[in-house]
Amino acid sequence: MRRCCLFAAGLLLASASANPLRGVLPEARAAYLPGDGQFRCADGDGVLPAARINDDYCDCRDGSDEPGTSACSAGRYYCVNEGHFPISIFASRVGDGICDCCDGSDEAAYPAANPLLDSTICTNTCTALAARDLVHFESETVSMRAALAQRYASVKSAADQMA
Repeated sequence: MRRCCLFAAGLLLASASANPLRGVLPEARAAYLPGDGQFRCADGDGVLPAARINDDYCDCRDGSDEPGTSACSAGRYYCVNEGHFPISIFASRVGDGICDCCDGSDEAAYPAANPLLDSTICTNTCTALAARDLVHFESETVSMRAALAQRYASVKSAADQMA
């Protein structure tokens, strides 16, 4: 029994640390991978061991040490949403049992966030959203082309009348 619990705890820790840079903007990743093992808060107001990034405790006043958790009220979470548009959400929406990112990454580390829901496992809906948006954009393109053709005809008609 004890070995089973230790194994389960090990799996939990391994999964939590498997992606310590969840929620980080791609252009900001370098700041989260310091060569000296020290993370500097984005506002310049603190330095802490890089191991404390995404540890669910807000060490930096600006929330920059917790991009993948809801520990800091000032924090932001970056959703990659591969196949669709990336977005940035308030950190308070991470692990709340509601799938805000179409890739489900905001809930991935919190599988039991809300026991009232049947399931907090978010399916990746990015491809379906992209397909829906493509249909919408194609429809908008057809409408725009029709409007531009009508404008062109009006301008040509006005030019012909002036000539």
